[in-house]
Order: sequence, then C-alpha cells, then structure tokens
Amino acid sequence: TNIVIIIKAIESLDNVDHSTGAKWYDGLKMYTGIRGLFEAMPVFIFAFCCQVNIFSIYTELQRPSVRRIHKVVSRSFTLSLILYLAIGSFGYIGYKDNTLPNILNNLSITSPLDISAQICILITLCLSFPLNVYPAKFTVEMTFFAKRSKSVWHNFILTSILVFSSLLLSIIVPNIEVVFGILGSTTCSVVAFILPAAYYLKVYYQEHDTIWCKESISPILLLTSGFLLLIVGSYIAIIDIIHPVD
Repeated sequence: TNIVIIIKAIESLDNVDHSTGAKWYDGLKMYTGIRGLFEAMPVFIFAFCCQVNIFSIYTELQRPSVRRIHKVVSRSFTLSLILYLAIGSFGYIGYKDNTLPNILNNLSITSPLDISAQICILITLCLSFPLNVYPAKFTVEMTFFAKRSKSVWHNFILTSILVFSSLLLSIIVPNIEVVFGILGSTTCSVVAFILPAAYYLKVYYQEHDTIWCKESISPILLLTSGFLLLIVGSYIAIIDIIHPVD
C-alpha cells in the first residue's frame, strides 16, 4: 500500500503544469490551527498504542528480558514511524485537500495497481484483527468470568460478540477518522499517558512520601498532557460527530 501511495504521489508531481508557474507544493497546508492539532494527536496516539500486546510478545521471545523487549519495541516503533511518515506525507502530497480520512478511498477501483493495494490492506486487516480480539477477550474474561470455568461454547460466544459488535460499529460509523479520534483521545490517552504516569507517581510516593521533586517532573507533565488530550480531544471528536466539517 505504501508503494502504491508513493507512486500516486510521484504521478501527481509529474502532472503539475510548470508552464503556468505552478509548484508541486501549491495547496499544501502545513498547519491548520489548534483544532487541527487536537484532531490529529488522537490518531497519532492510536497508531502507536500497542501496549496490549507487549506481554504476549515478551513471553514469546527467546530468552525474554527487559533489554530484549526494549530492542523489539524500539525497532518496531522506528519501522512503524517510517511507514506512517511515508504513507502520510506522500498521500497528502498526492491528493492534497482531496485526501479522505481513509486514504484507500482515494484509490481507484479500476486500476490494477490500486486494487492490489486494497487487497494487501484487506489481508493485513484479516491477519491483524485476531491480535486485537484476543486481548479484548482476555480482558473481558478476567473482569467478569475470572472464577468461572471456561468452555468451548463460552469462548465461541464471547468471541462472536466481540467480532459482530466490531462489525456493527463499522457499519454504523462510516468515517474511520471518528473512531480513531474517539479511541485515541479516550482509551489510548489513558493507557499510554495517564495510567503509566499515575502508577509511577504512586510507587514513588510510597517509597519517598512525596512526589514534588525533579524525578517526578516528567510523569507529572505526562499525566497533565494525558488529561488535556483526553478532555480536549474527546470534546473535538464529539463536536465533529454532531457538526461534521465538510
């Protein structure tokens, strides 16, 4: 998909009419205001919020250790960042103001190259969806059915509820940007910012009887930014649902 988006961007650059003085960067907007920032931040956080899979990945490592999991996390984040920057930058350069929330909708349904990209992303979704269903099912089981014995029917019914609820949500909410915005500003901000900072401050307070010191500056800033994103991001996401911007 990244390759197709890059090819489309290069084609758009070749189609620029230089005889009229037009430039490839005409129409690009590098900053859209504070609202645009708080609309984009939840999407960024959602894209890098993978904490739910850390423990399962750690247990599958050969000779698991903190040092090895740090390597896995740093390399995975670096690769993800490169891919996100590539598809985001080239996608925006290629379509500018016509870029849709789901960039796959910008692709043609008649071009073999575009269809191959859509098939690839379909395969990716099919293979990655179970990785997200498993931690959700595990959380529900530990919260509501921790003391009950598990059965095949229990596992089947719970998995079916999660899968079909996701399907129903995708049908009701046609804009994926809304889903990313709500999840990023609520669930992901809590998991990635608020809870880690709160746990650190709690442990530090238990050991030192205070949190007002230079070691607590970073977690306090993280906690504050998490609550700020939670409140402002959720407000903007709700406003966009009630009054969508054309």
